[in-house]
Amino acid sequence: MCSFDLGGLFTGLKLWRLPEADNGSSFGDANELISGGIYRNYPSDINMPSINSNNNGILIVLPVNNIMVLQVCYYNIGKLYIRLKWGTNWSSWMMVSLT
Repeated sequence: MCSFDLGGLFTGLKLWRLPEADNGSSFGDANELISGGIYRNYPSDINMPSINSNNNGILIVLPVNNIMVLQVCYYNIGKLYIRLKWGTNWSSWMMVSLT
C-alpha cells in the first residue's frame, strides 16, 4: 500500500484554482511565462505554434518544479497543441490529435 498525500499534490500543482491571467492584452513571449494560469493567446504573441493564421486561443500554463507544460487550444479552428520545458530546454510545439 502506498501512502500518498493527494491534497499536497494538488496544492503543489495548483490544481485547485488555476488563476485567469487574461487582462485583455497580449502576454508577449510564451517562453517568458513563469506563473501558472490561463491566458488569452493573441496573434501577436511569440513562441507559439506556427499555424499560418490569425487565430486567438486559450493558453494553459502548468509549472511544476523545473518542468513547464504549455497547452494551447485554438477554438475557432479546433486544434490543440502542447509544449514542454525541462530545465532550460523547450520542446517544439506538437499538435495533439483526438481522432
